[in-house]
Amino acid sequence: MKEKSEYPFTVEQFNKLTEEERGAVLAVAEYLTGSIIDVSDENLSAALNLMKESEGCVPQEEVDGDPLAPVRRKFAAVYQTAMEMAEAELQKRGLKDRQHFNFCLVNRAKL
Repeated sequence: MKEKSEYPFTVEQFNKLTEEERGAVLAVAEYLTGSIIDVSDENLSAALNLMKESEGCVPQEEVDGDPLAPVRRKFAAVYQTAMEMAEAELQKRGLKDRQHFNFCLVNRAKL
């Protein structure tokens, strides 16, 4: 039986990812923390806490005040990072922003 780590995200898991996957994980972590992290079990788990498995949409400790705010933050962390990575790839291929593509994340709509 495999022992459960005190950290939901570990360096061992991180190192099993492809280079591109590791880049995506680090980009999401940077989006959530606002800074580049040193890769360790503790830092990965702290930075990506919003993404860990939970009973609801987000871990309870991430909910403070508006219960939808952490859900929006989680959504934005994934999609904003994905858009930035897609834009970079398209630009590497010679395409121009606003001329050949135009991405925009809207994560707060008032109904």
